[in-house]
Amino acid sequence: MGWVVLPGKGSTSFRQQAALLKVVEPLIDDSCMVVLLGDQEFRSTTLMNFCKRRRWHFRLRLKCDTWIRANRRWFQLREFCFSSHLLYLVQSPMKSRFQFLYEVKVTEGHP
Repeated sequence: MGWVVLPGKGSTSFRQQAALLKVVEPLIDDSCMVVLLGDQEFRSTTLMNFCKRRRWHFRLRLKCDTWIRANRRWFQLREFCFSSHLLYLVQSPMKSRFQFLYEVKVTEGHP
């Protein structure tokens, strides 16, 4: 587990997130399965691609107004009937009691 305390309040940029992940990356044994857990501020598509290039898994919370592509159409997550306004986006299936979407495309804005 790695973390850094930054001055001020608010969210971090992908550049700041990647800087920390690049420090931690050499410490990870090749035999380990890496799973990045991220709150809403870690939802950037750039970060998702960063993880995919390294064959890391990720579990990221998304806001209900996030646009995704699944089943050959674009829609916002609010179209799902979830008890929460957040949905977890996962890169690969794992058993869980939560509802997940797999292999979806996420956009930073309207498609």
